[in-house]
Amino acid sequence: NLSNFTISSTITEDFSASSTSSTATGKPFTIIGGNPDGYWTGAASKDWFNCSNWEGFSVPDSSIDVTIPLVASNECEVNRTTSTYALSYGDSAKCRSLTVDDQKLTIGTANDVLKSWGDVSIVTGGILDMTSGGNLLLAGDWVNLGSNFTEGAGTVIFNGVNQNISAE
Repeated sequence: NLSNFTISSTITEDFSASSTSSTATGKPFTIIGGNPDGYWTGAASKDWFNCSNWEGFSVPDSSIDVTIPLVASNECEVNRTTSTYALSYGDSAKCRSLTVDDQKLTIGTANDVLKSWGDVSIVTGGILDMTSGGNLLLAGDWVNLGSNFTEGAGTVIFNGVNQNISAE
């Protein structure tokens, strides 16, 4: 994860032929980190497996909370058939928890898998589309605050302990 940090610099240059040096100290500046890893930007495409679509340029794994926000440039899609990067990630998308917030996440085909080790939340305006199939393996709770789940030919497999399902 990116964090806030300050960088200061000291510049030493030789300003004369007699090797008398001078020191100039720059003003401190702060670089403020962006969103956490697991924040979907969709900057390059809709491909979940393309690291250029994620804050921090890192495709999430089972330890990363994922947010698919409204402000993303593209919708998000888990589709190992169309992705040139899926094989590098074992052909399945992974996250600790998933929040789809005013944006669309599609699990593309019957062979596509998204594994969540935590909760899945579909926030008002968010859409989880499994029309063409796919599998969502869920170890946490299911929270649907927007009733925008299109199961289609897809399957949600609850494989946790004491899981809760809530919807509005």
